[in-house]
Amino acid sequence: MEQQKTVAVGEILFDVYPNYKKLGGAPFNFLYHIYKITENAAFVSRVGEDAEGAEIREFVNRVGVGDEFIQRDPDRPTGEVRVTLDESKTPTFDILEDRAYDRIEETDAAARATDGAVLYYGTLAQRSERSRKTIRALWERGEKFFYDVNLRQDYFDEETLRASLERADVAKLNAEELEIVWETFFDGEFQRDRAIDETLRRFELEILCVTLGGDGATLARGKERSRYRAEVEVVKDTVGAGDAYAAALCLGWLRGDPLDEINRRASEFAAAIVGVEGALPGSDEPYEILQA
Repeated sequence: MEQQKTVAVGEILFDVYPNYKKLGGAPFNFLYHIYKITENAAFVSRVGEDAEGAEIREFVNRVGVGDEFIQRDPDRPTGEVRVTLDESKTPTFDILEDRAYDRIEETDAAARATDGAVLYYGTLAQRSERSRKTIRALWERGEKFFYDVNLRQDYFDEETLRASLERADVAKLNAEELEIVWETFFDGEFQRDRAIDETLRRFELEILCVTLGGDGATLARGKERSRYRAEVEVVKDTVGAGDAYAAALCLGWLRGDPLDEINRRASEFAAAIVGVEGALPGSDEPYEILQA
């Protein structure tokens, strides 16, 4: 049986390093991986009518994702993040404001793309009122919902976190973001296991994922827990590792795979992605991990 269509809505941008740039944005990274496996995926975003926007449209058409649902903004430039890596290859981000993806519109095409789909969304694109309204309007079109929390700088607030978690069936966040969720919605001293239990229960999530960097990841579903840590052979760049994990998690969830199997595949796929520069691999070899 063909897997249900997956749609991501949010930012697409360039991660600009000191000596080069890479196409990125968590929603697009996620969607690209999904498309490579299922070829049943669509991406809703907005780019500028500039050289960077043209480069993005050329790329998404060349790889097959297509730009049918990528809007063009005549007044705002394409998204950009300036990335620096420390000695451990861990990135810090300077996310430029007032970009095209802050003005995603609720078009007929966007509504058509998300009808009955699995809808992925994050937090960053909700920093602006226009894109936030569009994303929430598309919530009414989707059928299942995957929220990749991805808190960046100060581009989030309590209301956005609450609404996004309440809509989600599956939510993914890292250890630091779990602490922020705890401090925002719960009382008492933070304890990771307790925070997982309470977040899962309060927001009625089917699956909650907490990624732990080099220590692997924890998946929670009801009373079931899965912990897994993949061996990493080479670390070139950790940008996009969380997006890779999210894509594998979503695929496993939709297939109904056992929790331990989902965690193993997702962790090993993320480990493969840190071995390449940027968020997207230059070959199809890492996708062998995700084949059903």
